[in-house]
Amino acid sequence: MRVIRRISSAFKDIPGGQVLGPTIDYALRLLRWELADETPETFRAIARTFMDTPDEDQLPDSFPKVLDALREEGLVPKVNPGTEAAFDITRDPLVFPVSRSAALATMARAETGSLLALAYSNMRGYGDVHPTIAELRVGHLPVMLPHPVTGEPVEAGEVLMTECEVVAMYESEDGKAPPTFTLGYGACFGHNEVKAISMAILDRALQKGGRDGAGNPSEDAEFVLLHVDGVDSMGFASHYKMPHYVTFLSDLDRLRATRSKAMDRNPGGKEEAGVRP
Repeated sequence: MRVIRRISSAFKDIPGGQVLGPTIDYALRLLRWELADETPETFRAIARTFMDTPDEDQLPDSFPKVLDALREEGLVPKVNPGTEAAFDITRDPLVFPVSRSAALATMARAETGSLLALAYSNMRGYGDVHPTIAELRVGHLPVMLPHPVTGEPVEAGEVLMTECEVVAMYESEDGKAPPTFTLGYGACFGHNEVKAISMAILDRALQKGGRDGAGNPSEDAEFVLLHVDGVDSMGFASHYKMPHYVTFLSDLDRLRATRSKAMDRNPGGKEEAGVRP
């Protein structure tokens, strides 16, 4: 990743250093009235201060993962590359229980607001994930495609991504091994820190629910994954604008028949209902 922003709330000093970069975290709390009538010259002068970047010789060649230091101490689980191919949600339907890659892919495509609502419910008490951000990165990742002639991977461009790794409550996997921090992961397109953080929280919640049984909505994979997908939910909500004349007429007929039977059993209710004999 060609990093433009990289922070950690777990550690002040991290390998490679914190890169504050661009953020809108403070936009809701800053009011600079003197900028209301700023001139183009003033704007350009201020903009230049935000565009200044360190010299290339000041930037490290790469940023090591913050969690690598904890992993060396055995405080977080070892990386398990796994043998299963990544689940492709664009080609295969979700059949529960789903793999972790299927859950992550679904959440990466999900609505930000939906992820935030469910993650917030977990943080408020309908769950127990109160994480610390080990590392939050924003940067450009290369898009690699096979060359049409040689088949060798070549870089076709870059895509802006946000990645988040969180550490949560420590526990022992089998009750016998020494306890380690639990982890959650999130990654999404664009500069969207709220979505990546929410995704990481839900990733951890779903792992817990899959092992211990879903005790809360945010730990239930079927509840979470089938309700955060904006394509499905938006389409279902929008379809109500289409004609439903036949189904509604059927409901109307059943209601009239039910009311008629109720009034026959209680003739005095006709006057209350506004029905003349």
